[in-house]
Amino acid sequence: MTSIWIRPAVPEDAPALASVNVTTWRAAYRGIIAAEFLENLNETKLEERWRQRLTSGESATFVAVTDRGEVVGYVNAGIEREGLKPQAGEIYAVYLLPAYHRQGVGKRLMRRAMRWLKSQGMRACVVWVLEDNLPARQFYEALGGILYREQNITIGRQTLREVAYLWEDVDSVLNPG
Repeated sequence: MTSIWIRPAVPEDAPALASVNVTTWRAAYRGIIAAEFLENLNETKLEERWRQRLTSGESATFVAVTDRGEVVGYVNAGIEREGLKPQAGEIYAVYLLPAYHRQGVGKRLMRRAMRWLKSQGMRACVVWVLEDNLPARQFYEALGGILYREQNITIGRQTLREVAYLWEDVDSVLNPG
């Protein structure tokens, strides 16, 4: 079995993050988001966005890396953007290549992000997920997230429903049991 390490992302990870971004979106959202939109995802544009995100200091990104140095997943977190909850952080994105699902890597990424949020003084955490993305919803529920809010989101030409999960206390994920 391949060893996986979680470490802070650096600007040089931008190409790998863009690649994981495209691959995971196409896998996770097939049948949810229009096929045309998914096919038109552009790694070059995403690479530039990742490079900007990694140098802006506005959020924290952690990558899951194999012992061969391959980035296979990531989590991006920062201050909760909707103002729904005081002292709350938000998991903006967590994606993992399908070959690494159900191995505990996603849970490790979430815990690393929540540890960072806690170090920044944030006690609670929110994550938004497309309502029809049932595997992701089950993942958040298994980590103790509770259904908190719903809203519409536009992706491409589609209006989709997304739901938010809330952890009132990040310690519940960091120290389960």
